[in-house]
Amino acid sequence: MNFDVYKFFTSVSIEHLAKLTPIFISTVVAYIAYLQYKINNHKLKFDLYNRRFSVYEKTLAYYQSYIAYDGEIESNQHVKKSAAEFVRVYRESIFLFGKDSSIYESLTKIKNSLSELVSIQEYFKSKNLDKDKSKAYSNRLDTLPSIEKELEMLELLLTPWLDFKKISK
Repeated sequence: MNFDVYKFFTSVSIEHLAKLTPIFISTVVAYIAYLQYKINNHKLKFDLYNRRFSVYEKTLAYYQSYIAYDGEIESNQHVKKSAAEFVRVYRESIFLFGKDSSIYESLTKIKNSLSELVSIQEYFKSKNLDKDKSKAYSNRLDTLPSIEKELEMLELLLTPWLDFKKISK
């Protein structure tokens, strides 16, 4: 009997390889699925971060357009555009932060104050007011909450939601 070592090892190797191939392939597929899960999880976190940051960004843009408002048509159109974008993210913030959140409350105060301030400013720019009406409007402006303080509060409230270090974990 002649024993052929080469034939023995190639037939055994091929049999073992044939048995191990499905295990190897399923392991690779499982690893790829795990990597896809991690990538999608990071993408979801990043998308949520962008949406939440957009709320802050549009709020700030609305405030800045109000500050820059000078009564001109172009400026008025910019304020209206900023207001429309702000209202969209304001409504979206219900789903991002919850209706009962202090962020939504802060955004509501900013929305109400800025819309009233813009209306008052438009009224001032469009009419010649007598002293009594002018004083009444000035008094109303003084009673509105400080937008700057509310923006600072919003920044503090958004900090845990916008901490970029927490997103990568």
